[in-house]
This record gives sequence, structure tokens and C-alpha cells, in this order.
Amino acid sequence: MLKLEKYYKSLSLMVLMLPFASIAGQDAEALFQAGEWAKAADAYAIRTATDPQDAAAWFQLAVSARQAERYSVALNALVAEMSILAFPCEHDESFAEFDFWVGEWDVHVAGGDFAGSNVIQRAERGCVLLENWTNARGGTGSSINYVDKITGESRPTPVKHGRRLSKAITHQNRPTRRV
Repeated sequence: MLKLEKYYKSLSLMVLMLPFASIAGQDAEALFQAGEWAKAADAYAIRTATDPQDAAAWFQLAVSARQAERYSVALNALVAEMSILAFPCEHDESFAEFDFWVGEWDVHVAGGDFAGSNVIQRAERGCVLLENWTNARGGTGSSINYVDKITGESRPTPVKHGRRLSKAITHQNRPTRRV
């Protein structure tokens, strides 16, 4: 049902934007500077529909809509801009790459024997994944996994007995677990 709702919302947005298609080519900043508030709001609405992560465009949409007396548009744009700035990981697709991993897993070796269990949880508003491993004999370990925004790589940081393990696990040397 959620995919269908997203589809209808996207379709509705496209239909609503059709009358403003001619404005899309115009420079939103120039319209803003000229005080053409309604046209600027329309241009920023198109920009935010194209790039929903552009917090500055959301802010400019809020200001333009407010000046054009489109108060509900202004409020919604301001809330969107604040959300992007306050909770960036919730709005950045790179932090969702490993969402498939979230959950409780029983892990078995290739022969089928039980190796242990793994519990993966999202934390810090989607900025990290916490892994808690318990092997078949009761041994435990944890890792904190996050996206390094400088390199763009996922960085798992394994921890055992309260200390970070000396060798960081990377995608190249991380053991594969069959689920």
C-alpha cells in the first residue's frame, strides 16, 4: 500500500507542477531578487521537487511563499528545510544502503549448523547501525556502522569487551555470514 501511496503522491505532484513548467527554466534566484514572489515560489517548488535534499531551496521556497501569502506552502517548506538540516541522515540515501540488514537474524554456517544470532538496529536518527552478535557458545561482540561522509564508504567499527578492535573491518576483509 505504501508504494501505491507514494506513486499517487508523485503523480499528483507532477500534475500540480505542469502549469509551472515554463517557470522551471527561469532562474529562481533572479525571480527572488526581483521580488516576483509567486513566480519565485513556483520555481523553488519545482527545484525542491527535483532535488528534495536542497535545504537552501526549501528555505527560499518558504520565504517566497510567505511573501506571496501562500502561508501553508511557506510553513510546509520551512518544516522540510528544518528537518533536512536537523536530521540529515534521515534524508540522505547513503545512510539507508544497509537497511536490508536491520532485524534479528539466526546465522548458520554453510553446512547448516547454528553459528549464532545477530541483532541489527538503526540508531541516532538513522546515522548509525548497531550490530550485536552472540555466537553459539555465548560469546558476544558488537559493531557500530556508519557512512563516512568524506570517503562515502560504510565504516564498521567492531567493539569487544568495551574496546575497539585493533583492526577495523572493511568490505574487503569482512567475513561473509550466510543467513
